[in-house]
Amino acid sequence: MVCNPASIDCYFSNCEICPGFDERKEILEYETTSTFHHWVSVDRCNLETFKKSADEFVDIFCRDLKVLFRHYFIAKQQSAFMANTKESLLESEVTVLCDFSENYSFVLLDEAQSYHWNSSQATVHPFVVFFTEENTLQHYSSECLEHNNVAVHLFQQKLIDLLKFENRLNFFLFFKWLSCPVQK
Repeated sequence: MVCNPASIDCYFSNCEICPGFDERKEILEYETTSTFHHWVSVDRCNLETFKKSADEFVDIFCRDLKVLFRHYFIAKQQSAFMANTKESLLESEVTVLCDFSENYSFVLLDEAQSYHWNSSQATVHPFVVFFTEENTLQHYSSECLEHNNVAVHLFQQKLIDLLKFENRLNFFLFFKWLSCPVQK
């Protein structure tokens, strides 16, 4: 599907050597109908099952393949960046990984009917801190039911204060990048 070895142009559909979408369609157009699972994103992502004609399946597949190539390239670059960052840490530096996607809804046994419409949830904000001497895992659990950019900032500030106090670290840079799981 892409050159071997692949270049940046291959992942962003700008390569002159890679097969185009017409060539990819020819490879896949032997079936008459296809049943497949596909992520559908409206206000959230849901995995749905579709039964489509081969032409429709190939169109969907080729459209999503373009997005997959970009996602794969970015994920590989982020992975290489993190590996390099962890390997080149100096004595007073740390690398912090944050994951803000752990949302949990409350489920009660024998709940009152009106509770069914309650949309309260808790968000767990796991942080993994890498030091040059050892790896340390630190978790913070939110007690707040509203999760917005203020809550995220407060969790980051609490972690920074803890690292400064416990390890006497001086931060000269706090780098963060966010990735969105749905990139269409």
